[in-house]
Amino acid sequence: MKNTYRMSGKTQLVALSGRLDSSTSAAFRKEIAARIVDDGPCLVFDCSALAYMDSSGLGVFVSCLRKVLGEGGDIRLAALTPRVGMLLELTRVDKVFQIFATVEEALASFLEHPADAASTIHT
Repeated sequence: MKNTYRMSGKTQLVALSGRLDSSTSAAFRKEIAARIVDDGPCLVFDCSALAYMDSSGLGVFVSCLRKVLGEGGDIRLAALTPRVGMLLELTRVDKVFQIFATVEEALASFLEHPADAASTIHT
């Protein structure tokens, strides 16, 4: 898995590529944890090049969201591949993330509603 990171205003864009599975999820979790450092972190996960994700990758998405929400921020997902989109739908995780068709729409959503409480995880 190779990821790229860049800032777009106060939002961090994380472009994911390759596979997010049991062999890569621990490293990705550490990468993201190191980048969640300020109050109200706003992240967009660009999933357009994410070829495959299994349940461990899904777990990383959810744990990252919990951490970011706890800091007063939010994570938005963008440009899901059909395979990743289907996994999110089947597991109903699509109900806890705000999902956008494009990266541009996801980035713009933070300008319109910065880290609003639309993403919630119920325990």
